[in-house]
Amino acid sequence: MKIKAFSWSRYRAFKERQRVEVAPITIIIGKNGSGKSVVSRLSVLIAGAIEVGAGGPLNLTAGRLDHGASFQDLVNARSSLPFTLGVEITDGRESFEFEATLRYISESRSLVVEKFVLSDGKGQLLSAEIDVEEQLIAAEPNYRLSVRGCSDVERVLTFNGLFPDIADDPAIDAIFRNFRTALPEPSYLGPFRAEAEHFMRTPNQDIRDLGPRGENALEMLADDRLRRGGHLAKEVQQWFSQSMGQGIEVDVTSEQPKVRVVDGSGFPVSLTDTGAGFPQSLPIVVQHFGYRSGRIRTPILIVEQPELHLHPAAHGALADLVVDTASAGRDWAPATCIVETHSEQFIMRVRRRIAEQKIAPEAVKIWSLNHVSAGAEDSPPEALRVISLDANGNPDSWPVGVFEEALDDLTAMRQSIRERKN
Repeated sequence: MKIKAFSWSRYRAFKERQRVEVAPITIIIGKNGSGKSVVSRLSVLIAGAIEVGAGGPLNLTAGRLDHGASFQDLVNARSSLPFTLGVEITDGRESFEFEATLRYISESRSLVVEKFVLSDGKGQLLSAEIDVEEQLIAAEPNYRLSVRGCSDVERVLTFNGLFPDIADDPAIDAIFRNFRTALPEPSYLGPFRAEAEHFMRTPNQDIRDLGPRGENALEMLADDRLRRGGHLAKEVQQWFSQSMGQGIEVDVTSEQPKVRVVDGSGFPVSLTDTGAGFPQSLPIVVQHFGYRSGRIRTPILIVEQPELHLHPAAHGALADLVVDTASAGRDWAPATCIVETHSEQFIMRVRRRIAEQKIAPEAVKIWSLNHVSAGAEDSPPEALRVISLDANGNPDSWPVGVFEEALDDLTAMRQSIRERKN
């Protein structure tokens, strides 16, 4: 089973219901403050809410991220109205979806699942709903429960995160396991990756988590080099040599490993002395090759602003890295890569690879936030528009004002030159 789509309503900056399909490469674009980070981190929040032993409906620090200072921050305009979160999964033959309606209870500063609906491609499988307002604040609320269309029954129901505990129905429990398989905790890298340290400790063994800032990336490389034959470290080294003209060397000969950048002449320089570009991009490269090698087991890879501190020429190389990981390889299944970016070069490289038939157009979706289409500048913006690409890499729509700044400046320059000549 794989993720097919996410849906939500009255969640954070989004008032109206949104349903967006996920592609092997899902690119999120939009101006500052449009909600890109909220959307890119949504899968992390939901994954934490459906894992075994999740506890409360949502965890404000799921994936070691800050999803809000209070549960009320998750509600659009911090209102008293309920909000919804939903997920659809499929294996190509059958599909399932759930939608959970949550309400913030101000008296206890907590969330309660007010309604939960589970469906397959044929119809509703399970519905659990609190239909008496007083039950919202009950310690053990009664739900009106319906399973496979059978008569509604009133019963106390407990939840494991967003999922109701239906221990007496193995078929429902198996579907919940399918959701957990399709949406394990993603490998998430935020927009500000960790800075390299001058000294490293002896690496822990069998590291499989990079951390939300990529703080474990160097340790994973050192562990691989010291104990696992160095295949991952070699792949990372070759990528940097080919894509950025300088390799990455992992030295484990001493008690404290060292990671250096090696230029074309073979001269090594400490990673801490190379500026910000290499340390910012290294966790991303480790994330992708770590997934391909099986060190990172989750198939969902998320990164915000991969282009940070990089020369524009390197943006395309990172895009190629994503394209390869999202395609079937010799040793890996296609990953789901979610990328939030401000880089025109990154998107153009993906479009080019579509035109070159190196990736199918249906394998790429662009989520455009606060979208204004050409010719509709006087209309309110769409909160989210899914842009599809054709076989030539051309989008079916494009937001006004996005990546047009250089052309606008060039037009203004020429206008100024003409005015001076006159």
